[in-house]
Amino acid sequence: MKETISRVKTVNSQSAVMSIVQHFAFSGVVGNAQRGIILIIHGSNDGIVNIYYAKRAREKAVNANSRLIILDGAKHGFNKRQVKIANEHIKAFLIENNN
Repeated sequence: MKETISRVKTVNSQSAVMSIVQHFAFSGVVGNAQRGIILIIHGSNDGIVNIYYAKRAREKAVNANSRLIILDGAKHGFNKRQVKIANEHIKAFLIENNN
């Protein structure tokens, strides 16, 4: 897993970030119920999933390292600029929570 973390620091493409996120998800790092560390990235203008649910999920998270990132102006699907911002948050989150 340490090897994966070092690769996160140099990733620039969305597909590369997503493959790393999938690796962590399958290895039990992201979404691990026992650790309870979660990252929620939600658009402030999401017309499909009300932001209330993201805020509620963050409130219920047990682990203090859990994060809710609200992308200003983003809808349910992110544009290229918002994807880039989300990817930076994902990379930082994975690096911070590698233990």
